[in-house]
Amino acid sequence: MYDLLLKNGRIYDGSGMPSFVADLAIRDGRIAAIGRIDEAATRVLNADGLAVAPGIIDFHTHFDAQIWWDPLGSSSNEHGVTTVVFGNCGLTLTPCKPESRDALIGTFVRVESMPRNSLKAGILWEWTTHGQYLDALSHRPLGLNVATLVGHCAVRQHAMGEASVEREANDAEIAEMEELVRQGLAAGAFGFSTNFNQSHFREDGKPVPSRFASLNEIERLCRVVGQSQRGAVQFTHGAFATPEHVARISRWYDTILSETRRPLIGESIRHRWSDPDLWRKQLDDVEERARRGAASFAMTTTRLALRRWTLKDSNRLDEMAAWKKVMGMSLEARKEAFLNQETRRELAEEVVPGRPAINFSRRWHSIFEYIL
Repeated sequence: MYDLLLKNGRIYDGSGMPSFVADLAIRDGRIAAIGRIDEAATRVLNADGLAVAPGIIDFHTHFDAQIWWDPLGSSSNEHGVTTVVFGNCGLTLTPCKPESRDALIGTFVRVESMPRNSLKAGILWEWTTHGQYLDALSHRPLGLNVATLVGHCAVRQHAMGEASVEREANDAEIAEMEELVRQGLAAGAFGFSTNFNQSHFREDGKPVPSRFASLNEIERLCRVVGQSQRGAVQFTHGAFATPEHVARISRWYDTILSETRRPLIGESIRHRWSDPDLWRKQLDDVEERARRGAASFAMTTTRLALRRWTLKDSNRLDEMAAWKKVMGMSLEARKEAFLNQETRRELAEEVVPGRPAINFSRRWHSIFEYIL
């Protein structure tokens, strides 16, 4: 007898072969049979008209905070996702000294547009180390399998305090970061993530800590990942703004791959109206590294990406100086600035269609306004 029998579902087995309609039986937590099954089962579900497929692994999520008040991982669990990896883009909540909690919250407020009040109320802070974070997670009624990355921003903040958003690290500080990465991986972290995205700032307007890292720092931290011989590295580089930025990104990629010998998950393949051939350049870069034998991968979305942003929490306009200045103010000061006629004139001048753009295309016909 089987434990569970799914009848008449359309099976997508993940191999690439066409889907097919069949029954699927499970015994002791494993698939025991696929086909036309007549044996009895403790539980039988009619899957007619539904898809039966392996659980989806979502490698790039930011559930680090949300998982504490939403252990089911909504809405990923509603779309076939059974495993999530968080700690991407160098943004994590661990390791963290008590005095650094507010700074780490500030990275999620700005980069991920998460309300500060939700973060302050929902994060339990039962940890200071990555191992303690994982232990706290293990006592939650999680609805998804979870893997974590050691985040560069938290590691840097832990080792340097506020100097992490002011300068490059010295030798002793890098050595402390190496040990933090080593401890995180030993505790069970799946890998390491870093961030050189020029549009990623903290809530206070300062760049996220990893953006101040030198190539030497990256090299040494990645070497720790290589020595662990497990997991992967995730690297967020942001928009291709200048030839210098592109060149530095390329050096970071090559350094990470050579020092870790581990899989590297890079920035997403994307289309930009300001650079119509960007997606092709990105694919060519991935292909070239694969030819050299590097385990280099890029991500992409499987559907049209829609972004919801407001004048309360958006970073979509940060590439425009006047907008970045206003959006970096406190909420009350921002409201006053929007009422100032001179400020409004400066803001209006920067959003004229056709001006050079990276993140925000100024294609206003594709922007939909909702009044909440």
